Amino acid sequence: YRGHSVQLYDAATRQQRQAIRILDKQTRSDHYVNEVQLSGDGRRMAARVTPGETRIWDVATGRASSVLRGLTALAFSA
Repeated sequence: YRGHSVQLYDAATRQQRQAIRILDKQTRSDHYVNEVQLSGDGRRMAARVTPGETRIWDVATGRASSVLRGLTALAFSA
């Protein structure tokens, strides 16, 4: 991740698959990405962003499926 976006790459080809920009839906301003975790199966991504939100993304579509507030760390379990 880099600043206000997360770039996803194909490990085999080293080509970028997606760039997900983290925006505030109300103000349309960028959120800063503090931490990123991928699920074990690679289908979901969690990004902890300022101000105190965690967003869960569907990697295939690049769309957020959930927004959680108040988390201080990320982890997926198998």
